[in-house]
Amino acid sequence: MRSYDSCEGLELLAKDQADLLQPFQGCHKDPFKALAGPMVPIKKSKGSELQIISLVRGLLELSGGTVDHRQHAFDQEYTISDNLDLYGTLVGVTNKNQFGDFDPKEMYNALLKSKVFVKDADVGTLDTVGWNFQNPQEPEQLILTLAALLCYERLLPYTLDDTTQPINSCYLADFDVLLTGESLSNRRTVFERIGFSFLRILATLGDKYEDIIQLLAVALDKDAPSLESFDGLIDQYGAPRIKNGVSHLRSYNEVMNLQHFGRLLDGRAP
Repeated sequence: MRSYDSCEGLELLAKDQADLLQPFQGCHKDPFKALAGPMVPIKKSKGSELQIISLVRGLLELSGGTVDHRQHAFDQEYTISDNLDLYGTLVGVTNKNQFGDFDPKEMYNALLKSKVFVKDADVGTLDTVGWNFQNPQEPEQLILTLAALLCYERLLPYTLDDTTQPINSCYLADFDVLLTGESLSNRRTVFERIGFSFLRILATLGDKYEDIIQLLAVALDKDAPSLESFDGLIDQYGAPRIKNGVSHLRSYNEVMNLQHFGRLLDGRAP
């Protein structure tokens, strides 16, 4: 959205949960009737209904809902911009920016006016790590979840307490703590380190994941930091998650147990 103070922006911010769900609850005979029209890409209108179902299912799963692979019928003909157009139809937004092109401070202030958030609640306390990241996922879903976490972090203002160094021995250990729901002062840095690690891993897999590489790069929106020794642990963690679809707990335990075994061999651990 180009302006949060426009009539379109103010109307969206004024909607509560019931208003946002109305397109699905108010069209019993034809659930796509309210979504039809000029906002749907004309050249793809024939398959737009199935694409909308897939996008909504993806959003539901990203929010912690049940995974249903039968509704994962994403049409690769749709670009990121096309998918944003379809998402926009769900909330009546037509005047959209390019993905990733937003001012974090402006969006943060706008979200504080939204009825979706509880009055007087701090948006920064939202439990963003409850988005099913710990479960086994396809690479596309895993990267989409991480990109959402990174975009959310960009909405939050920096504080004097923010740090960039590991708190629990390494960034990977900090990441595990964050996924349990705790908050750490280096949270933003940890998510970024995970993101750049996943980018490195995806880059080794050829052109197959070119689209999600672009998505993750846009979500990170910065140059990669200099590599540190801790980044090797994240790469070891991320490779089986992306390539083999293993869970967070399995990959994390394997990496940390291997690190501990290495320290035993070096005489650096009891």
